[in-house]
Amino acid sequence: MTTPVPGPAELIQRFVADRGHYYGFLRLLSGDDLVAEELFQELSLAVIEGVGRFRSDGDLGKWVRGIARNLWRKHRARRHRDARVVPLLDERIAERLTAVYDERDAAEEEAQVAAARHLGRCLEALGERQRTLLAARYHQRRSSQDIAAERGMTPASVDSTLYRLRGLLLDCIRRSGGLPA
Repeated sequence: MTTPVPGPAELIQRFVADRGHYYGFLRLLSGDDLVAEELFQELSLAVIEGVGRFRSDGDLGKWVRGIARNLWRKHRARRHRDARVVPLLDERIAERLTAVYDERDAAEEEAQVAAARHLGRCLEALGERQRTLLAARYHQRRSSQDIAAERGMTPASVDSTLYRLRGLLLDCIRRSGGLPA
């Protein structure tokens, strides 16, 4: 199974979903909330304008942090022409900070892939009726009312069954080592 190539809209959605991560990165680099906010606004524009240049086989987080770091460097150069301003971070620390973020992203992605693999195994262990109920709700995005009408159930019983199934899946994933307990 091949992974679909994300389009510009999906990449921007991922950027927006992780905005706190990128703002925090800029906050660590700049050491100042106002500067971080200013840089984040510039970063947002740069990502939106440059999303078409992002390589589909690349790491979005690394790409965005690279842009953020370049914006921080430009800000730092503008600001530090004034000899009275002492930089909070030097370039070596910024490089290490970027590497730490990159390592964390790789570890998180690896954990998500492992959890997805375990989820697949746990779903296979369920009965056909349980899998079709989950598929109707989460893949087909059908409402509890629609599912209940089709299956001769009440919406409340559909919701409680889904709740129970989510708990079973979570326990199964944890038991198989896909998530911490």
